[in-house]
Amino acid sequence: MKICFYILANPVRAGLVKETEIWPYQGAAIPGYPTLQPLKDDFWPKFWELFQRQRQPDAGERKLPLRSSHK
Repeated sequence: MKICFYILANPVRAGLVKETEIWPYQGAAIPGYPTLQPLKDDFWPKFWELFQRQRQPDAGERKLPLRSSHK
């Protein structure tokens, strides 16, 4: 969430707008859900619901190969 809010504030830091809420390109953070807005109260519960629904069942149990160190 912190990263999302940081990115949403980029136009303010760049001096393009005075408030994050008025930046016209802040939506569509989730493909297929263009009306979900990250600054609305209902966004994060819906985001995590969609995330859990799309997550691969074995995502937390995958064994990644060991990285070789290059010197």
